[in-house]
Amino acid sequence: MIQTDIGPLDGNSWESLIQLVFKKKHDTYQEMIASPGDLGIEGVVLLDGIAIQCYCPNEDYDTKTLYQKQRDKITKDIGKLSINEKELVKHLGDCIIRQWIFITPRIAKHEIHAHARIQEKNVKEKKLEFISDDFQILIKDR
Repeated sequence: MIQTDIGPLDGNSWESLIQLVFKKKHDTYQEMIASPGDLGIEGVVLLDGIAIQCYCPNEDYDTKTLYQKQRDKITKDIGKLSINEKELVKHLGDCIIRQWIFITPRIAKHEIHAHARIQEKNVKEKKLEFISDDFQILIKDR
């Protein structure tokens, strides 16, 4: 659990908060329950082609460690998009993902944006059926 200016958070409470926000803000938001497994997204705004992925650290890491954990989480979950392409297409239907938003309580280092550009390029090169040609990875904090 970490302490933030909005109170104590862990992975479950952070994801619950973000799920509530997206359900309230977007009528076409669809939560992707991680059962039987995580497909690399927590949910998707179907009409807008926005996929989200949440991350909250387990503890208050120093800046370097937090950056490494955020970087590794992005890499791992972006990789799941190609691994789970067929399953995701079943869930998404005609929805084409234009943005994959990584939402975390605090951004550790600005280098995370450069890492996102590398991962964007990797995804685009795979020519996944449900990914837009102008696909973007955005990093957002609270």
